[in-house]
Amino acid sequence: MPIRLRRVEKYRKKTGHYSILLKLVIVVYLCIGIAAILAGETNAFFSNVKSLEGSIQAGTWETEDKDGCSSNNHGDWDCSSLEFVSAQYDGEVISAVIKNTGSDMQTTGSYEVYFKEKGNPKEGIVVSNLTFKPLKMGEQIALTFTPDRPGKYMFKAYQHKDHPGKGILWSDAITVKLTEKKLKSEEEQIKSENQEEVEPSGTGTEAKEPMQEETSEETKNSLTDVKQEQPKDSEDVEEQENNTVKEDSSSETENSDI
Repeated sequence: MPIRLRRVEKYRKKTGHYSILLKLVIVVYLCIGIAAILAGETNAFFSNVKSLEGSIQAGTWETEDKDGCSSNNHGDWDCSSLEFVSAQYDGEVISAVIKNTGSDMQTTGSYEVYFKEKGNPKEGIVVSNLTFKPLKMGEQIALTFTPDRPGKYMFKAYQHKDHPGKGILWSDAITVKLTEKKLKSEEEQIKSENQEEVEPSGTGTEAKEPMQEETSEETKNSLTDVKQEQPKDSEDVEEQENNTVKEDSSSETENSDI
């Protein structure tokens, strides 16, 4: 046991000296490196770079001209193109804004208003058929209509007859709810229009009645004239008879004298 302890103590002393020396060496190298960095001169490096400016033109491809407007090969079409921008109901009238996104229109445009109480107005009836002025390029106009009954309405516009795309365009559906006052006013207006249509026929019958009265008066006058003429004729007949009697009596007296 005492021998083994001495060996351990011996090796412990040797390893202790080596570790101290290693630490000193590391510290020395660190000090030298730091001193070299602080005392050294800075060197600037420059590089010559030339910049070139220019443009490279890519190849051009010919695009397909479907409508023929750019190549002036569009026939009678004026290259106008219509589209609906908005549609609304302000409580009095319905309106739809239509815009010309193509070239200037050369002819007037036409549109219709469709109505259906329930369901899709496209399947309803036409309540108005009107036209609008030719629109310039980028110009827009509001198409209006005054509804007279509640339901759904849609505007239907027509493109130029030679338009290569869809010739018909529809606005959004507009729902109309009329108040009771407006419904009553509309009913009164319809009644007044019906009365105005009936009045001309009534005036015609009234005009016929005075004619009948006039004819009856004429017949009465003619009858009175006939009655007045009859007494005169009877008086003439009596006078003629009296004259004949007198002549007969005078002739008899003459014969008696002879």
